[in-house]
Order: sequence, then structure tokens, then C-alpha cells
Amino acid sequence: MRRKIAKQIISVIFLSAIPAFLSYLANSSLVFDKLIEFGLLGESINIPLVQDYCLWIGIVFSAIVLSFNLIVTKVKCDHILEQRNLLIKMNKDILTSSLGRRFLSESSAFDIRIFIPKNPILYKFVDKLHIPNIPCKFAIKNIDLIAEQGITKDLQFEVYPNQEGLVGLCYNTKAMVYDDDLEHTNDKNYHLNKSQIDRTSNLKWSICCPVLDKTETVVAVIALDGKTRITIDKEKETTLREEIVAFSCMLYDSVPQLFKR
Repeated sequence: MRRKIAKQIISVIFLSAIPAFLSYLANSSLVFDKLIEFGLLGESINIPLVQDYCLWIGIVFSAIVLSFNLIVTKVKCDHILEQRNLLIKMNKDILTSSLGRRFLSESSAFDIRIFIPKNPILYKFVDKLHIPNIPCKFAIKNIDLIAEQGITKDLQFEVYPNQEGLVGLCYNTKAMVYDDDLEHTNDKNYHLNKSQIDRTSNLKWSICCPVLDKTETVVAVIALDGKTRITIDKEKETTLREEIVAFSCMLYDSVPQLFKR
């Protein structure tokens, strides 16, 4: 590992030194004067012309190296992103199969949405200093592979000091919460405004699970929701909780980039 890092450092220094040295030659005749003085160059050499060549060679070299490095980096990033997306999709498929087979009364397609602090810097500042009564909102982040955005675009819930929706309830209890009858409870039980009700009107059920950091602070809320009515078996609620919590922790630990603004 150390050898690989050392080789990379030497390579960067070497590639950076070449255009720097050519730029120096293009702007100073000292090296050419010394070479002529030692008899390594003829006195008839056209130094300004050679300096022009050095300048253009340095420019072309820098452009080629920079372009090549950018292309290689982009290819690597695209490959990593593709692998990450496949991993996310695969884990959702596993969760879908598990929930449909073990916990839900009928197999049902669902979306997985992530709610994160709308103003993360302010959120961390307020949480660290324990400043009371500063409104905190969690905003939705739909990931194409695991959620269909639909009418949920720009959806957000206040979690403190007012508690809105299952997201707010989940935030304050720091535990998984669910409702399998949103069709009749969504606009009555969760202190939602008209916009929030409109943006969640087609949901029949939802399960929300908090994501906690090492200090037991809620850094995100993962929500599963569906448009097909289901009945969650209360006898298996503990096992369901364990399944959802395990998935949420895995997603947060494996792909932390998903939980950033």
C-alpha cells in the first residue's frame, strides 16, 4: 500500500515538474546561456525560437496529461457509481422479497425514501449547543433506483419543535414507526398542512426508521411507503423492526453519500 502511494506521489511530482520546467525555459535564457558557455549549444542557436517551442510544448503536454487524468478518473468514478447503484438495487430487491414473504399481508411494491436535515450545518450547530425552539425540518431525497419521485418532490416535514408526519414522530421517538391505514389517518393524525397532505395523498402505508450516529443523534429518517393497501402483521412487529433497522444501518454505513445534501 505504501509503495503504491509512493509511486503515485512520484508520478504526480514528475508529471507536474515537466511543464513547470518547460515554462521556466520559456521565460528565462539562463539555462541556454550556460549551455552555450559550456559549449553544449552553438552560439548561432535562436534562443527566442527555442523558448517559444518550450512554451507550446509545455502547454500541449499539460493539456494532454490533464485530459488523460480526467478521462481515467471519470471512467473509474463511473465504474464505482455503477457498482454502487447495482448494490443499492440488489439490497432493495432483497428487502422487497423479505418483506413480501415474511411481514406484509400481501406482497406489495414500495418506495424507499431518505429524509435528511434541510439545513445540515444549522442542524448540527443547534443540536450540539442544545438551542431550544429553533425549527428543524427534514427534506425528502428520492434516489431513482429505490424510489419513484411522483408527487413527493420537495416534500419536507418539521421534526422539531413541531412534529409533522410519521417522519416527525420517528425523529422524536428515535424508533421505527408505521401506519398501514394512511388512507384514513394521514390528514387527521399527523399535523400536516395542505401541501404535505396533497404530496402524500396516494400513499396507503408507510414505515419510518431513524438513522442514528455514534452520539445517538438522528441524522436521517428512512421511509418505506406504498400505494397498495396492506396490513402489517402486529405479531411480527418486532421482527419487522429488526429487519428494517438492519437495512437502514446497512444503507447508511455502505453508501453514506446518499445521506448528504
